[in-house]
Order: sequence, then C-alpha cells, then structure tokens
Amino acid sequence: MEDRHDLSTARRDGGVVTEQPRGAAGFSGPVLRGTALVVSRGGANVLNGVSIDVGRGETVAVQGPSGVGKSTLLGALSGLVPIAGGHVLFDGERVDDWPDRRRAALRLRRFGTVFQDDQFLPELTIAENITLPLRLLGRRGRTDDLVAGLAETIVVLGLSELLDRRPYDVSGGQLQRAAIARATAHEPDVLFADEPTSALDAVTARTSITLMLELARRMGCGAVVVTHDDQIAGLCDRRVEMAPGQ
Repeated sequence: MEDRHDLSTARRDGGVVTEQPRGAAGFSGPVLRGTALVVSRGGANVLNGVSIDVGRGETVAVQGPSGVGKSTLLGALSGLVPIAGGHVLFDGERVDDWPDRRRAALRLRRFGTVFQDDQFLPELTIAENITLPLRLLGRRGRTDDLVAGLAETIVVLGLSELLDRRPYDVSGGQLQRAAIARATAHEPDVLFADEPTSALDAVTARTSITLMLELARRMGCGAVVVTHDDQIAGLCDRRVEMAPGQ
C-alpha cells in the first residue's frame, strides 16, 4: 500500500480493505457504501471486489491510472452500471437490487452528478438548465422563483450575471460552475463528479472544485470525485487509490 496522507487503497484484486481515518469528527456513518463490488464486461471483470464508504459531508477523491475502472465505480455506486457481485447501501438500505425505475428515482431525488461535459440543453437559459432537476421533481412556478430559492448557491458560484444567457454564450469555467449549481439544486445526499474539470485550465479547475466541495460540505452532502489531478484530490477530505488487478 502506498503511504500517503489520508490515502485509502482500492484494489481490483481484493477491494478496499483498509481506510485510514480522517481524524476529524462530524460524520455520522456512511451515507453510501459499496462492498466487494464486481462489474463484468465481455467476460472480464472491470471491478473485482472493490469496496468504498462515503460519510455524510465527506468528500472523497478517487484516483488511479486510466482504465482501472474509476468511472465504472461511480456508475456502480449510483446504480447506472449493473453489478455482478457485492452490494450497494444508501442510508443503510441495500439499493443495488432495486428495480431500474426505483433506482432512477433514487438518482433523481437523492443523488447529484457533475459530468465531464456539461450536458446542458442549448435552447434553455442557464437559469432554466440549473432548475431543470427541480422541474423533474415536480416543482412548479416561474424560473425566477425557483432560482430565488437557490440564491445562496448562485452567489457562491458567481452566476448571478449569467442566468439569462445560453450555454454557448458563457465560458467553460462559468458553464462548469452552472453544472455544479444544477447538480446541487435539489440538495442531494450524495454528489458524484466524474473528471468534472478535465476540459478546464488548472486555475479555473481548482476554483470550480473548491466551490463544489464547499457547497457539498455546507449541505452535509457526501461527494465522490474522480480525478487524475493530485491537486484537485488534495482538496478532498480523503483519497481512494484504485490499482489494476494482479
């Protein structure tokens, strides 16, 4: 096991077996737990017994070489990728064996995701894109009223002057901050971020991630961040290092 501060080791040949504690109080137990997860594709295991816990309000960076299964791990934890072995618990309840429709409802109501690309609808304004998850959850009313309920998030992310613009009228960094606002609009219990700053320069990336993690901590939201960037990972409370199977 590599000796790094606050570093956990996730191994495809044995799972995460040891996690060094953060040494800080405040987490009331894992909001999300994946145990001995196995994901197979084309007869080969992409994940082979990986385990990970995410505490409430805890931010966890997932690192490792390309192709090791980091994005697959996020998919397995969020219910997007079927698992062939192991189990996923959310709030202490097993959810990996739920029907697809129920898992989709869980993702909509309790999870938030920041994607590698923004996946905004170009015909909608930034405000309309940000509030789209609220519409899907049945919130009614004018967009301005829905945005008013997100006032603190909008201010923290510096989006106040961008709300009426279209996605193609703002910079990459601004768009990424808007994507963070969209992912946290419904105050999820778990936030997933899959290489969310891969298309940004180093300064913009660090700013965006710092703001995202600040919001997650304010909300008491667990966050799982896949990144190749050691500086980005260093902003999280803990790191999980994935290694290829032997």
